[in-house]
Amino acid sequence: MSANMPKKYRNRILAGTLILLVGIFVEIFMELDQIITITLVTMGSVIILYGILYALKYGEGPIQDEWSRKIGSISLSYSWITTFFVLTGMFWMNYFEIISLDVNSVIGVVFFVMIITANLFQLYFRRKGDVE
Repeated sequence: MSANMPKKYRNRILAGTLILLVGIFVEIFMELDQIITITLVTMGSVIILYGILYALKYGEGPIQDEWSRKIGSISLSYSWITTFFVLTGMFWMNYFEIISLDVNSVIGVVFFVMIITANLFQLYFRRKGDVE
């Protein structure tokens, strides 16, 4: 998400991301009806898609330059590495029976870690000013 994107689209995308993360959190840590989780994840995804499509449709999408592409690429690389380490830790905790994981929990944690770390790394590198 670019800092050059109009505020109304950026807010829609952030709201959708928040709703999506709440849905993932509910699936992992709470024993609620699955329809609630499905509704939250679907609603968050639709709001994110809506914000991105409208920003692109009206020509107000993110401005892509070499600096923002570099930060995006490095941030996603760091996010992937972080997710890999989290998956490795989850594997060993499950293997040694420290915790018992089912497929839904693993997928939920992976989505949560990927989304959070990608956004945090982008925020960090944008504030830092460079990725070196």
